[in-house]
Amino acid sequence: MKLNNIIRIERISASSLEVDRISLEEVIVPDNLVWSKVDCVTPVKVESTEKDDRKSSIYTIKVTLQLNKEEKWRGIPGIYAFRLTSVDGNSYLIGMPERPYPIIESSNVHPAKVSESQGRTITIEYQSTFDIPLIKE
Repeated sequence: MKLNNIIRIERISASSLEVDRISLEEVIVPDNLVWSKVDCVTPVKVESTEKDDRKSSIYTIKVTLQLNKEEKWRGIPGIYAFRLTSVDGNSYLIGMPERPYPIIESSNVHPAKVSESQGRTITIEYQSTFDIPLIKE
């Protein structure tokens, strides 16, 4: 799946997510779900890796983003799924209402050089037997 620049990322509690998989590469989610925007620097970095163990493929999706200073991340416990929106208007889903859930890692970056970015970096990693699916309208 080719992802153009990701310009928006939103999250929702995995328990609130409803998903119908219509193919290996596409899902449908209801329009009435309430997503929370993650205030971050865009574009967001997304990596998709495929490993083949001769019986099936395992996809690892890794999203790395830098939070804007005002965004609160700490103290918001929960299990989330994420909607990524690309510059061309397509949306993609990371996570499902059931296990395995995305793993979220948070770190504070204190660079050695003044010219480098400083702040909280979030890494979201998700493994599945499917590549990152397109959300069909």
